[in-house]
Amino acid sequence: MAQARRSTRPQDAAWAVIADDRSCALVFHVCILAPVNAADQRLPVPGLDPEALYTVRVVDSPLPTAPGPLDVGDGHGWFQETVCGTVLMSRGLELPATHGDYRGTLWILEQPRT
Repeated sequence: MAQARRSTRPQDAAWAVIADDRSCALVFHVCILAPVNAADQRLPVPGLDPEALYTVRVVDSPLPTAPGPLDVGDGHGWFQETVCGTVLMSRGLELPATHGDYRGTLWILEQPRT
């Protein structure tokens, strides 16, 4: 059975569902109350394989009104990069700047197929 994890931060909510073999995960974050002038925020994803590489894809996110890093990809809000499991567990996913309350982001994390 997959692992499910939930954020304990009061200003937001986050869930991660990780496959039993740790080959993939779905991570969802919603900003309940958007901070004013917030510094960069990150969401660690515990439970991944620390030795594995993961392709991280943002599949749904509140896009900024001005062009920004989430605008790259196929033009439909897709963004992907490859990151080590250790980095995802310790440093985490970078949370996009939100413009308003109750905005969410969904990521898919997958180990590249060989």
